[in-house]
Amino acid sequence: FALRQLSGELAGRPLALAGNGAITGDAVQLDRLILTSGDNRFSASGELGGQRLRMDWALLAPDPGLLLPGSAGSLEANGRVEGSPSNPRLQARLAGHELQYEDRHLHRLAASLQAGTGAEAPLQLAIELGPLRQAGQTLLDSARLTAAGTTADHQLELDLQAESRQLRGRLEGGLDVAQTSWRGEVVALGIEDPGFGSWELADAATLAVAPGRAELGDTCLQSGPGETSGKPSGEPAQICAGGEWRPEQGARAALSLQSFALARLLPGLTGELSGDLHGAMAAGGALTGRGRLGVSPGEMQVETGNGVQQLAHGGGQLEVTIGPGGLHSTLEFRPVQDGQIRAELAMSGLNRLPLADSQPLAGRVQAKLPDLSGLQGWVPDLEAVAGRLDADFELAGDLQQPQLRGELALTEGAAAVPLAGLQ
Repeated sequence: FALRQLSGELAGRPLALAGNGAITGDAVQLDRLILTSGDNRFSASGELGGQRLRMDWALLAPDPGLLLPGSAGSLEANGRVEGSPSNPRLQARLAGHELQYEDRHLHRLAASLQAGTGAEAPLQLAIELGPLRQAGQTLLDSARLTAAGTTADHQLELDLQAESRQLRGRLEGGLDVAQTSWRGEVVALGIEDPGFGSWELADAATLAVAPGRAELGDTCLQSGPGETSGKPSGEPAQICAGGEWRPEQGARAALSLQSFALARLLPGLTGELSGDLHGAMAAGGALTGRGRLGVSPGEMQVETGNGVQQLAHGGGQLEVTIGPGGLHSTLEFRPVQDGQIRAELAMSGLNRLPLADSQPLAGRVQAKLPDLSGLQGWVPDLEAVAGRLDADFELAGDLQQPQLRGELALTEGAAAVPLAGLQ
């Protein structure tokens, strides 16, 4: 066969196709196939027949905006597929320069892949990109993903960097092509953040992904060396997560937090966050769960008219349950030692997914804060806070139109918000 040229438009974009080759029995010999759209060009040649497969291809896209409005830059790719239809092997390379989509800009993209479907087929993957910016702001300095080994036994490594933040991880496992499933372990995971500090994986965690199942074993990150919870024992803070999903059974998840210093979130505050959350969604969408989050008593430093003062706070606890009757939560919080906030919230419609359009609310909020100066320890944007607050509200209505009924008394109240220029 010979196709000299077939041209036209697809979705308003110009297209032209040309090629020649031969078909003999169940074998196809493709001498040349060229697809163009403006200056963008895709070409392929090779053969497919019986147990033989060999196909070379190349892509040149100096004008991606013609194919995807709002995009710019240049893309180049080439590769080969060979082996047999039942056991193909792939080699490919990709390079992109000054890629842009609307207000997002990627300076460089480079990728290479060698893979096959056989269990012992070599697997080599390398993807590097960066910097990534949006509206002039850097979202990501660099990203690198690599894989090495074979289809059935390989190692994956990821490294993300953004300004002074870093995420790195390593997986070890294998792909079962027949079952289209991957199973292995998360063997390394680390996070560096100026505010939250250094975190490292405590122990390896199982990970499995398949069309009918996803599972993550208990995965715990603990604060790095030299970063403790503030306890005399030097116990590290720890964040854990795990869960499982199956179509016929639904999903379950568990989260926990231990000895997380408040100072990581609000400098100048002592005390710790600890809690756990267990939730499940049945195959039909029904939700169940329970959780608690506690703040231990501590102290705070606040600027007052009499200079810096050390004030105590009484901590607090939040408890949440979800079941057939919906969500019910209670809060008891002492932001300052001599004050208290109590709250209850019920949402009878929050018991399954997708959520009902109407979500009724019911609850009550009570507050008795004889000295508001301590609030600026919890809200750093506030300064020179003063006054007394007494409140008792009932909550009704729904999420779209909540209603508050009750009393609020603020005596000799004052505050400054320097960032907003308010006093």
